[in-house]
Amino acid sequence: MICSVFDFSIYFCYYYPRIGEVASELLPAGRQGSKAVIKFMYCVYFLQSLKDKGLYIGKTNNIKRRLSEHNAGKVQSTKSRKPFILLGLEKYQTEKECLAAELEWKKGYKREQLKVRYSL
Repeated sequence: MICSVFDFSIYFCYYYPRIGEVASELLPAGRQGSKAVIKFMYCVYFLQSLKDKGLYIGKTNNIKRRLSEHNAGKVQSTKSRKPFILLGLEKYQTEKECLAAELEWKKGYKREQLKVRYSL
């Protein structure tokens, strides 16, 4: 998991605020007066279809919205396989890092690692 580039990145690993929220309460003592705003956070997510038990890998900057789009049938590639459950996700600071990770997870051997990890 890749965290924020700030000195206090450990706080962001466990307490990601929503995009655009001020995260000053998460700062270490002595830095609480400053404003740390999370502008973008991207993630690679792993879904399992409850219909055919298949695996889907994608990327987004808003996991709640994207999961609801999959379950509402608004995504062409998955609308025939809904409903989905979220198996897991990995967070990244930049879209470039996220895209590279998504492409890695979609490769055959990495996909097999996911199947083993989630007993699919």
